Amino acid sequence: MTDLVVRPLTAGEADLFLSMPDDGLVGVQLTGRDYRATVELGQYRPEWTWVALRGDKVVARAAWWAGPEDDKPITLDWFDFSDAEAGRALLEKSDLKTEYTMILPPDWRADPAV
Repeated sequence: MTDLVVRPLTAGEADLFLSMPDDGLVGVQLTGRDYRATVELGQYRPEWTWVALRGDKVVARAAWWAGPEDDKPITLDWFDFSDAEAGRALLEKSDLKTEYTMILPPDWRADPAV
C-alpha cells in the first residue's frame, strides 16, 4: 500500500480537493455550498483545507470555515473520506481544532447508506 501523505493545500489546488468523488450523502455539500465559491469569499483558505493522499489519489479531505475577516477557523464543516484510517490521520495531523458541523439530510434515519 502506498504511504499516506497528509497536508494542507497550497494556493491553486482546488482541483485536488475536488478530485475525490463525493457520494453526496452527508455534509455541507447537501446545502449546495460550492467549494470554489467559498474559497473566493475567503471562507475556506488553503492552509485550512487539508487532504490525505495515497499516491496521487485523495482518500480524505477536510475544510475548516471562517468569515473572511477571521484569523482562525471557526468550524470544520467539510469532512469526508474513502479510507477511515486516512480520515483519522488527517484530523490528528492537522493543528486546527474547532467544532465539527455535521449536516445530514432530513430523512437520514431511513437511509442505511447515510
